[in-house]
Amino acid sequence: MMLRYPEEKQSILRELALRLIQAEKYREALEELDLYLPSFPHQDNPVLHAYAGLVALYLSQSERVSQISDAGLLRMAKGHLERSRTLDPDNTVVQAFLDKISTLSQPSGTQIAQEEAHDSEEDVMNIDGDVQPRKRARA
Repeated sequence: MMLRYPEEKQSILRELALRLIQAEKYREALEELDLYLPSFPHQDNPVLHAYAGLVALYLSQSERVSQISDAGLLRMAKGHLERSRTLDPDNTVVQAFLDKISTLSQPSGTQIAQEEAHDSEEDVMNIDGDVQPRKRARA
């Protein structure tokens, strides 16, 4: 189809990617998009970059929604979504997914630091006189 109708190449690729996603052939959809996205005029199509970013984000996640299993795919997703946002700055869906990627890619050290701060507050806020304070060994 793309050879027969070269002026409709982008529309055909968008439709093909959407059909592959609907058929749950995510890896195939991403491969098809990655084949065409580096070349002109596809590189300037925000919808194609959004599709590629969302599929890569989906594939990067493990069984547990809050855990990322493939950091390379996550970086790919972020790159495609940022390109889509650059081409179409008014797309709020793309911005929402970029925010979600930022949340997912935060190191878990932030959570550990918050838990340690909470533990130290408990030690300081010992109001009851009959409760023995906990002793901690130094590492």
